[in-house]
Amino acid sequence: MYHNLTNKTKIIKCLKSRGYKKGVTLFGAPRDWRKGPNEMKQYFKDLKKLIEKQYRNTKNKVVLVGHSMGGIMSYIFLLKQTYKWKQKYIRAMIPLASRFGGGFSNWYGYLFDDDPPASEFKIERLAERTFPAYVFLMPKDITWNTTVMIETPSKNYTVADMCEFFEKINFPIGCNMYRDVQVEAMKTMPHPQTSIYCMGGLGIPTPLKLIYSDDDFESDPIKINGDGDGTINRESLEACL
Repeated sequence: MYHNLTNKTKIIKCLKSRGYKKGVTLFGAPRDWRKGPNEMKQYFKDLKKLIEKQYRNTKNKVVLVGHSMGGIMSYIFLLKQTYKWKQKYIRAMIPLASRFGGGFSNWYGYLFDDDPPASEFKIERLAERTFPAYVFLMPKDITWNTTVMIETPSKNYTVADMCEFFEKINFPIGCNMYRDVQVEAMKTMPHPQTSIYCMGGLGIPTPLKLIYSDDDFESDPIKINGDGDGTINRESLEACL
């Protein structure tokens, strides 16, 4: 997405300023960011080959740096590898602003288009809602459990009510998408068996809950903020720990 491309450019520039060289000690592993982890089989194979090739060329273990969902993909990739392989090839993983617990902003995005990037490109939000990756980043049970995220006169919506929510907004396919992208291992968040350095921002009001005066999400809700980086909630960032 446009705003994330700017962030990735800054990360690359920062690494280059520290002496990393493109194609020598700095490599990219781009993926189709619209896809969920259930569609990453070939990507994970290619990433493994890239890591092994880099190790053969430099004799140095690899540090996986992933921004946003990239950090989560790195984590899922490592869960699929053997301990022996990780000990040989991986030095550490560094997720940057990765919502391991899922984020309320994605749930918010199924009701509103007044936050970036939709506030600039409204058609992008319409597209986002159809991407498996977007629904994958919805709040996860391990972090939010019974937390009420949307409140109406007759219903309090928690993560357990995700499919009921999709039915309510006339987007029933969202339920199937949500189920398809779940990663079994992330229900318990096992350690990746390598060093991990979690980084993210805090101190900025971040969407946390909506309170409606009606049951059909047609009224102007009270918007409750919590702590986070403006998009990702503190609770989700701390799930990395």
